[in-house]
Amino acid sequence: MGSSEFLLRKELERWVNELYPDRYAPLYSLISFTNVPYAESMRQDREQRTLVDRLLEIPDVRAKLDSPEVREMVDTFMLSVPPQLKPLEASETAV
Repeated sequence: MGSSEFLLRKELERWVNELYPDRYAPLYSLISFTNVPYAESMRQDREQRTLVDRLLEIPDVRAKLDSPEVREMVDTFMLSVPPQLKPLEASETAV
């Protein structure tokens, strides 16, 4: 099983992705389910990671996810990020 920080990081990534599915995608999803080139996926992940790192610095962040301060931090960050590319269509994945 993963470390508690790793599991919390993944939980935060899912939470942000649910709030902003067109602007935030975990690295695995970018690589596996979009046509975003690998290098671009890595760049986007580095940028997105800064938001999750900032969230992890908040004491007891899990309990504060619905607080106005945390939502404002996430909203401000995510609204500065352009929408991501759409997932691949089934016809695009055929070989």
